[in-house]
Amino acid sequence: MTDLMRVAVALAAVFGVAYCGAIAARALRQPPVIGEIVAGLVAGPLVLAFGGPAAEVLLTPAVRATLSVVGNVGLAIYLVRVTWDLRGEARHMSVSGIGRIVAGAYIIPLAAGAALAMALPLMGAGAPAGTPVAAFVLLVAVALAITAVPALARILDDRATGPAGPTAMAAALCIDVLSWPLLALAIGLAGGRSGVLGTITVTGAGVLVALVLRRPLARPLGALCALSPIATAVVVGAAAVGAAELTAAWGMTHVLGAVLVGLALPPMRTTAWAGMIRGVGKVGARLVPAFFVTTGLTVFSGHAPQTWWLAVVVTAVAAAAKLGGGYVGARLAGRPKRVALRLGVLLNTRGLTELIVLQAGHEAGILTGPVYAAFVVMAVTCTAATAPLLSLTERGDPVDLGDTVGERAARPRMEQEKA
Repeated sequence: MTDLMRVAVALAAVFGVAYCGAIAARALRQPPVIGEIVAGLVAGPLVLAFGGPAAEVLLTPAVRATLSVVGNVGLAIYLVRVTWDLRGEARHMSVSGIGRIVAGAYIIPLAAGAALAMALPLMGAGAPAGTPVAAFVLLVAVALAITAVPALARILDDRATGPAGPTAMAAALCIDVLSWPLLALAIGLAGGRSGVLGTITVTGAGVLVALVLRRPLARPLGALCALSPIATAVVVGAAAVGAAELTAAWGMTHVLGAVLVGLALPPMRTTAWAGMIRGVGKVGARLVPAFFVTTGLTVFSGHAPQTWWLAVVVTAVAAAAKLGGGYVGARLAGRPKRVALRLGVLLNTRGLTELIVLQAGHEAGILTGPVYAAFVVMAVTCTAATAPLLSLTERGDPVDLGDTVGERAARPRMEQEKA
């Protein structure tokens, strides 16, 4: 069998596994992305463990390298759609009362993450040799503080949460905006080619250039989109992949380049433009399962004994910090106890965003294999627990579906489409 045939078979298997995982997740009343993540993470290791000759045929170094490239491409173009959506939602976000919630749901987990990072070396699970302590502490802090906006949006689409839903989405938006620069800084501290000063400079200059380019890009991209949305999608996708590879070559994370392209896209609201962005996001979402498979092959190979007890510790600390931080912040903002509890549960959603942060840290050499694997388990566990925990908070106290006008205005306009 030729390498091309092996790649084709492996990709077909990856997408088939992702489809089955999504169906299983829906049956369990979970967001489809959870099924895709879990199925992708376990598929590769299972094939390696029990596949015998099939593993030798399907998971050769060439096939793994191709799956990694496909996953990174999907991730880059998917992030363009996510960033563009977040910008639109931010315009509708009410900041009244959100500040205290964000302070609780972000600062408390950040502090807990920093404390955990300082404690992990005592458990024999510190940073790799030569990694600056500051980079490890900051990366772990961000990993504990992040909330996955896309996964949270899917959960809110599938169930009524009353006033807690719009508020949680608004807070999650703020948390994500705060987290990306800290992630870039952590990678800079780790000794990427750009260094700390270079990372700050590139990030700041990139954001400035992206904002400046929005208006000049509106006319040519709008005209091209009216003529051929498919050609425009190819241009946007190529720009995202190119920018992601460029920032990676500079010693930073792929994420930064893709996010900058999403920031640079004009805020046009024509049907053709919105359809083009949705198309880009769909293609990215279809390719991202390859990222889950390569992640599973990376994190669940050779780390079993230490990984599982470490995963229990990391998950317990992460959940306690996020649930407690969200609850405290909501109470300080004057929210009722039940609503505050639901906010903490919703903000504990991790999903794909967490995996992106972890992959960036692992690629930068900040996280060892066992620590990386433990945090991946935490991300999946916390996200999968969101729906069951919400059900527990609603017992004996049905959710009030009568959102106020202000709450409806605060709810981000996430498109009701399942990518």
